[in-house]
Amino acid sequence: MDVVGNVAKTIIKTQGDEIKEAVSSKTADYLNKTSKEEATVLGDKIADYTCNLLNEKVPTIISNITENVISQLKDKINSDQFTTDFINVLQNKILENKEYSEIFFNKFDNMFDNILAEAKRRHDLKHDNKEIQAGFLTKRKAIKGKRRTKKRVRFL
Repeated sequence: MDVVGNVAKTIIKTQGDEIKEAVSSKTADYLNKTSKEEATVLGDKIADYTCNLLNEKVPTIISNITENVISQLKDKINSDQFTTDFINVLQNKILENKEYSEIFFNKFDNMFDNILAEAKRRHDLKHDNKEIQAGFLTKRKAIKGKRRTKKRVRFL
């Protein structure tokens, strides 16, 4: 029986090791599968929560950024430094590039001619109005000096 007992113990040991390996591999597979599922669910929850927060906050974030950028641009545009730089760049571009300079100078000449023509028209209009008013006053004085021949009629 000793031989049978030893053989039985040896079989149980080898079978036990195989059973332990099978159980541990199945447990590891189950744990891996479970942890992957939990990680996926947790990742989805985090993504949903983050998207909800972003959807709530994005409009205010965008409006704040836009307002700040517009304010900074207005400050820069209204600064003396920007005006000086802009004029210098424009002057250099016009003087260096003949194609643009001719177009610009033609437009400037036309605009300048229009300004002068409008100024002349206004000056002449003022001057003519003074003559008309002066002539009207002299005629009026002459009329006042004459006698009226018409009678006034009153309506009741």
